[in-house]
Amino acid sequence: MYKVAVCGVRHGHIGSIIRQINEHPEMQVIAVAEENIAEGKKILGALKLEITHNGIDELLKSVDFDILAVGDVYAKRGQEVIKGLKAGKHIISDKPLCTRVEELEQIEKISSQKKLSVMVALDLRFYVSIQTAAKLVRAGEIGDVSNVAVFGLHPLSYRAGRPDWYFEKGLHGGTINDLMIHGVDAINMITGYPVAEVVGARAWNFEIPEKPFFQDVAQGLLRLSNGAGVIFDVSYKAVPGHSTPWTFRFWGTEGEMIIDLSSPELVIRKPGKPEKRVHAEGKAGDYIREMVSEIKGEKGKKILTTLDCLNSTRQTLLIQQAADLKKSRISV
Repeated sequence: MYKVAVCGVRHGHIGSIIRQINEHPEMQVIAVAEENIAEGKKILGALKLEITHNGIDELLKSVDFDILAVGDVYAKRGQEVIKGLKAGKHIISDKPLCTRVEELEQIEKISSQKKLSVMVALDLRFYVSIQTAAKLVRAGEIGDVSNVAVFGLHPLSYRAGRPDWYFEKGLHGGTINDLMIHGVDAINMITGYPVAEVVGARAWNFEIPEKPFFQDVAQGLLRLSNGAGVIFDVSYKAVPGHSTPWTFRFWGTEGEMIIDLSSPELVIRKPGKPEKRVHAEGKAGDYIREMVSEIKGEKGKKILTTLDCLNSTRQTLLIQQAADLKKSRISV
């Protein structure tokens, strides 16, 4: 049985992670640390867990556990993960894993040296449409990929459900790092080509003048390692009350593929042929199962690994950095 300690209960995603942990027969949550008890209780809700400790230092000092689950405000996560790794703990984190490239470099180094798993909740990999797209694109269904468009807009929900700390200076760390991590990771999985260059990225405040540091709009242009171009928009501009699923469009030398995560079908268009709809099929699973398999050293192809999580995190952090520094042409 793997004993799990939770550090930080400040985003609803950690509730989802805890539920998946509870569903795994080899994992058990034995402690929960959160400084803000009132806010933590809101998220813990019906999970039947109590806050037992004040923070990461108390956990490491007084609790014997194997895995640290991190769900604190974004800006605190990197240091909590680093402390956990130094203490020999595997990590499962909500996204983003951290908000600074320097933190990621430490995470990469320590996890490699100590052979510890670092899993990020990159759940788009477990959508069967993403798995099906990866199989088809890598098999050459649309030829060589040349263009990609990614749209992952989310509702702003300012003072209407989104955590208040999002809008406190220094705690969020950037909208590209918050949201585009999913887009980058899906592109990595589907094409096998990582982001090689940030051609241009911009993240800015448009709608909330009283919070000038918060980036409610985020867009960019990237180059993949094969030379393909990517345009993306992950702004907090989805219209409340309307579905705005992640959508991906891939163009290649032999056709086009459209992925809408609200649909069980992929659309494929080829020259001179009628539009084809492919029913998505994939392997059932989740990042908790992948983590346990990785810790055990089980053989076989994985949907998500520590290396995947760290690579996608690095690429996304550098895109965010380019936007923050207002720089273009940054090599990744």
